[in-house]
Amino acid sequence: PDYSVNVKAINPSPNDATGIVTGSYLQSVSRVLALGGELILQRAPAEPVESGFNLVARLTPDAASIFTVTIQQLVAAQLSYFHRVSERVELAAELLVGPRKDALTTVGAKFDYRQACVRAQLD
Repeated sequence: PDYSVNVKAINPSPNDATGIVTGSYLQSVSRVLALGGELILQRAPAEPVESGFNLVARLTPDAASIFTVTIQQLVAAQLSYFHRVSERVELAAELLVGPRKDALTTVGAKFDYRQACVRAQLD
């Protein structure tokens, strides 16, 4: 209940040891704060292994809101916010700041109606 461990393989090939493997760990340090990390290993045919490491923090101040911060290989940052306004309305926003100081922002909403679900996103 206070930690999460995930391992994922993408296009693995045992014959030549290629593909991508990720492993992540997230540990609650208080009722509202969790900290963790992710290790990524990638190998293409006839190439050396490449690796990367990401750091993550998740803040859940109440049952309706989630803030996350991810530091990607110590050169980029991803910040996200999710809020459940009601049982039928959810809002989210994300900011990605790259190593060249460029940025991408995404804002989204989801509305559940009795006979339809409407999702909108603006980048």
